[in-house]
Amino acid sequence: MSAPSRATTGSGRLAAILLAMIIAANSVVAHAAVTTLFDKGFHDNQAGGTGIIAKPLLPAGATGTNHACLTSPGNILTGVVRSCTTFNDTLGQGKLRLTDTTASRLGGVFGTGATTNYDMQNNKAIHATFNVYQYGGTEGDGLTFTFAAADPGAKPAPATLGQSGGSLGVAPVRSSGLVGLPNVYLSFGFDTAGAFSTTDRQGAACAAQTYITTGTNIPGQVVVRGPGAGTTGYCGINSTATDATSPALTLRAATRAESAMPVEVVLNPSSGTVRTTSGLTVPSGQYLVKVTTVGGTVRTLNGTLPTVPTALYPAPSWLNGGYPKFLNFGWTASNGTTTDFHELDDARVQTIDPAPVLTVSQTSQVATSPQQGDPVTYTITPAVAAGNPGTAPVTVTQTLPAGVVPLGAYGTGWVCQAPSGQTISCTNSNTPFAAGASLPVITVVAIVTAAGVTPTSVQSGTSVTATASDAVTGTASSAPAGTLGTAPTGVAVSPTSGPLAGGNSVTVSGTNITTATAVEFGTTAQFQAGTPTVFLPCPSGPAAGCFTVSGATLQISAMPAHAAGEVQVKVVTQGVAGSATYTYVDLALTFGPPPAGTVGVAYATTLTATGGQTPYTWSVTAGSLPPGLQLGAATGAITGTPTVAGTFAFTVQVADAGSGTATQATSITVNAGLLSLSVPSSVDLGPAASGAATLSAALGTVTVTDNRGASSAAWQVTVSATTFTTGAGGSGQTIPAARIAYDTGTWGSSGTGTFVPASLPNGALPGVGASWTGGVGANSATWNPNLTFTFVQSQVAGQYSGVITHSVA
Repeated sequence: MSAPSRATTGSGRLAAILLAMIIAANSVVAHAAVTTLFDKGFHDNQAGGTGIIAKPLLPAGATGTNHACLTSPGNILTGVVRSCTTFNDTLGQGKLRLTDTTASRLGGVFGTGATTNYDMQNNKAIHATFNVYQYGGTEGDGLTFTFAAADPGAKPAPATLGQSGGSLGVAPVRSSGLVGLPNVYLSFGFDTAGAFSTTDRQGAACAAQTYITTGTNIPGQVVVRGPGAGTTGYCGINSTATDATSPALTLRAATRAESAMPVEVVLNPSSGTVRTTSGLTVPSGQYLVKVTTVGGTVRTLNGTLPTVPTALYPAPSWLNGGYPKFLNFGWTASNGTTTDFHELDDARVQTIDPAPVLTVSQTSQVATSPQQGDPVTYTITPAVAAGNPGTAPVTVTQTLPAGVVPLGAYGTGWVCQAPSGQTISCTNSNTPFAAGASLPVITVVAIVTAAGVTPTSVQSGTSVTATASDAVTGTASSAPAGTLGTAPTGVAVSPTSGPLAGGNSVTVSGTNITTATAVEFGTTAQFQAGTPTVFLPCPSGPAAGCFTVSGATLQISAMPAHAAGEVQVKVVTQGVAGSATYTYVDLALTFGPPPAGTVGVAYATTLTATGGQTPYTWSVTAGSLPPGLQLGAATGAITGTPTVAGTFAFTVQVADAGSGTATQATSITVNAGLLSLSVPSSVDLGPAASGAATLSAALGTVTVTDNRGASSAAWQVTVSATTFTTGAGGSGQTIPAARIAYDTGTWGSSGTGTFVPASLPNGALPGVGASWTGGVGANSATWNPNLTFTFVQSQVAGQYSGVITHSVA
């Protein structure tokens, strides 16, 4: 691509600034170091910019003057090149015009001076970019970009141009003995009329070339001529033509706008390959010219830099190892009997340091007879060759053969993209990369997806490239066989099932698994289609989507999600694999009807669920549990002591950690309990004092437990007594019930409602000794009643016995 126009006024400047801002914001690209020798847009009425311009004289015997001028108006006094006298452009939109459409015109400019010429000894390449415009006439001869050797002392530009017409201001005319431009090293001619492709425009003793003819022009060609001085040399050394019948390239047009041709020229005498900012790669000791012809066709010529015969230039001191020590560069153009405007703009010439050279190698591991779903493992090793370090990020792109697709890739320092069809790319930005150093290896995990894949097709059909914006691309067109791994055996996973949402942890055990390159999950169909889920080794500790090695096991901290059913968990290591099965289970409640309970009896049962992602959370979303029972939110256990009889319907919901839920309607029946009474079986009330009128003593604990769970919890206890007697039970030997008093004494109770104690005087038995009123459900009461016996005057001493009866209803 040609450089954007370097406008300096009006909207053109804004466009250039905006473009620069977009590039700065979106494309930070590192390139080899460059030094600008020459940078001139030629859009204004003064040359401006970087670099000094010289304007050589016409050759001896030629009439007129060097026609080079600027098409922007207003400058007739200042600078080496000034405004043209005719055909002026708007200021800021001009070009450097080398000829107008007048016959036999000749024009040219050269960079000159110590800061502009090219020091060919400094182990740097030179890169020139410019736009050529040839238009408007009758197909005049053409334009060149030319390098000429300079005196190592003063380094002046050429004093005179070469000949006009088909010589394009560079070459001699052998038939007339007219000399060419002095001390030419290389000249790149954009020759519309075709005479630059003839032997008459070169010296004697040039090697015969099929694209340099005698007497027959080859129009519309890019022609490269080598070293020359006077009438010696200037030999054709390359051309877009192969012979006199080669079709013409479109190098001109009717109008300037139609005729624009971007050109790039690179000379690389350095010790390493160079890469231009536009992406051209030129090896050491070569030149390259790239032309985008009118209409957009790109043509490139390249070849070996020529060496200069020792006697060609004025002194051997001008040379160093066959190359000129210093070069001036410039542009020349000429018309003969046919004419054109010959113009250029946006001329920039820079030196470039040699580029780093990337290399890359790869190996492959695959089973002898791979089937669909079988693994393929690649190991890729990029490196920077000896020479120059790499300063830009390196991207490695691998392309796999038909029937094999990449699943993922990893390597220390590499950021790998998701696979795209048959390719996968990884980038390492840990610059700089030392010259001669290997970068960390990349492991690519792939899978066979078609029948007919063989180790040979894997090895021969896999290619890889290593690229960087400042480096020469490294390539490997095959993946030789590496050492096949030892297949994992006895692979097992624990637990063996889990929720559809995944997220649960799993331990993978087995032999030969700790060198695993991947763990893959999927059904047989997914493996055959090349679509299993793939986990690669975690780069820095346990995380979702990868696995870690822990001792002799693999740890997966979060299983992937999957549809319900059985899948393979396949451990891959260097082209082989072993597998176990794992089942994805949907969240479901698995408990049956809860057991019945009894009022007042402790109750416990635990609800169960499967699938989903633990931990679970339990709740009742409709209805209610029997009074007295509770559901543990974290445990699913129903516990407590029911207090009310009946059947209680409710809906249980379980929610898992992955937001899944399941519900189930159920019920618990609580059976009614008993109304029970407990009293002492027998008790010794103790002795009465001699002559005492009464005896008072505690009977012992009496307890009523009401577990009927009724809606009305009332009950009452009736107390009765028999006659207490001693001896034969005669007069004075009895204590009738009418002389026995009953008092509830101390008491305690539980449950809803009210315990009502009583005090029954002599003569009140039988009577209500205690009762319960109000309340619902279970209750209980405990008391220690007090009995008082009243004696008569004639009471006989002795041991009295009788029965106190409690009955509850």
